[in-house]
Amino acid sequence: IDVPPETRIFLGFDGSLARDSTALVGCTEENHIFVLGHWEAPPDGRINQAAVMETVATVFQKYRVIKFMADPPYWWDQITEWRKRYGEDRVLDYPTNSGQRMAKACANLYAAIGTAKVTHDGHPAMSRHLSNCRIKPTPWGDVIVKETQQSDKRIDLAVAAVLAHEARSLYGKRSQRGPMVW
Repeated sequence: IDVPPETRIFLGFDGSLARDSTALVGCTEENHIFVLGHWEAPPDGRINQAAVMETVATVFQKYRVIKFMADPPYWWDQITEWRKRYGEDRVLDYPTNSGQRMAKACANLYAAIGTAKVTHDGHPAMSRHLSNCRIKPTPWGDVIVKETQQSDKRIDLAVAAVLAHEARSLYGKRSQRGPMVW
């Protein structure tokens, strides 16, 4: 599914600086999840933050971004800049280390997948990141995690997909009269 310009979308962002990857994922009102940006740090290098910032700017120009949920560690300054540029009500912190919030977000996406109410773009890196996820039970429900903290098997695109879908779930609900309720 091609997502045309001006489409209303919701964003999820999971960032890193080094030894991991950074991911930007979109979700449409129809629950179509698609990769907008993916940057893997070279073994001895860092994520190109300028490229990430440029991609985010391009996404905001191309689409009608409703909500942008970002996992803040390592990207505080950039998220602050995004809030100033795109609105504090639109760019939200969503720490993925909060077991209760993340368990709810994972459960929402699991339910949508289980009822075939979500599609995705088939991006090969997304498929790889999804297959790298392990389930960790918490008192609030299951969350996705890497197989070990030191693992080189990335899950950042999966985490960003959970955030994008959660933004859509929380802020994209239709009222009974039809228009979006924020």
